[in-house]
Amino acid sequence: MLRQCLRNEGCEAACLCSGGDAALYLKSNATDLVIPDVLLPGTGGFTVLRQVRSGIPVRMLSAKGGEMSRALGLRRGADDYLTKPFGLSELAAGVETLLRRCRAAAPVQEGRELLRFHRLQIDRE
Repeated sequence: MLRQCLRNEGCEAACLCSGGDAALYLKSNATDLVIPDVLLPGTGGFTVLRQVRSGIPVRMLSAKGGEMSRALGLRRGADDYLTKPFGLSELAAGVETLLRRCRAAAPVQEGRELLRFHRLQIDRE
């Protein structure tokens, strides 16, 4: 359901069934955003969070909605923490926001000029 929601928003999405599968996927695939569930089978979402490369936004999902659980996720490096139950439009809006922030903050390679207008970026080279 999450994969279809993200695809409807124009995102390419891969769904993995365990933290171990996620770790293997992250090693060999370029990824713009990671959305692990805290209670993934095997290797949990917090372990996946530690394996994510710097600069890739992470939006944690969890049925653990208490303040301490959310604070723990954010302190361990998550950019956002969404508790279940949630609406699919809320998930999609948060994904869009994180990707927009990450892309806006991306450094321009030395000597390259990017023209930006809203979500559009033009690399003059």
